Amino acid sequence: MKNPVIPNNTVYAERESVCMGDDCTVPNATLLKFEDGTMLSAFLKTVEKYVPHMSLKQHTIWVVENDDRPIAFLDGEMGTDSYIEVLAIEDIPVKELADRRIYCRYFYDFQGYLNTELSSFINDEWKKAHPECRTLLDCVKAYYDLPVSERWGWS
Repeated sequence: MKNPVIPNNTVYAERESVCMGDDCTVPNATLLKFEDGTMLSAFLKTVEKYVPHMSLKQHTIWVVENDDRPIAFLDGEMGTDSYIEVLAIEDIPVKELADRRIYCRYFYDFQGYLNTELSSFINDEWKKAHPECRTLLDCVKAYYDLPVSERWGWS
């Protein structure tokens, strides 16, 4: 869907591919409905149902972006099939999201192996320089602090 018409009380959502089967359906887009007055914090439950739940042996973080910036993080605890929701911006009505569009980007730590984006900049030297980054979520937030030109695979 290049420029779909977005009906009232819906958000156009796209998400990153997580496996080869997903690659066939990129951009894995859908329209997510919300009620009048719904706040971003409550809407994240709808987003959670949209993004795939990954292996229980993998720590997964979905970054919910709007207008090319993170607005929320869905932190999938390893060993569970639920997420901890963390807002990256103040809680706003969903209808105020820019163009009512979101993009969900996937980061993971699978038994100590980070996805390519993170492993391309997290090395021993980086870890020494950033002792505050103790969790996967801390590392993902630090990744978003990089200029776009330094993020792996982003233009």
